[in-house]
Amino acid sequence: MKLRYLLLLPLGALISACSTTSNPITALPADALRCPEPRPVAGEPVICTRIYAPVCAVNRDGQWQHRPNACEACANPDNIAYLANRPTPESCPQ
Repeated sequence: MKLRYLLLLPLGALISACSTTSNPITALPADALRCPEPRPVAGEPVICTRIYAPVCAVNRDGQWQHRPNACEACANPDNIAYLANRPTPESCPQ
């Protein structure tokens, strides 16, 4: 019986070593604006205006996306902040 538990221990270590972890963003640019709280729940609808005021949104993993406005950027619960006045996708940080 003890032998079975000893065999499971290395298996648990192997599984935990293979798990994927994201690289969360550690610092935002000085002009970044945080998305307001409370955050939307994934899958729930969010109503945004169709005013085109492009922004660059950043998610928890540090990936930037060009979005049509701040409301649509923050409607995604994974996005944490945005940079305003970013007219083209090329103006987003990499």
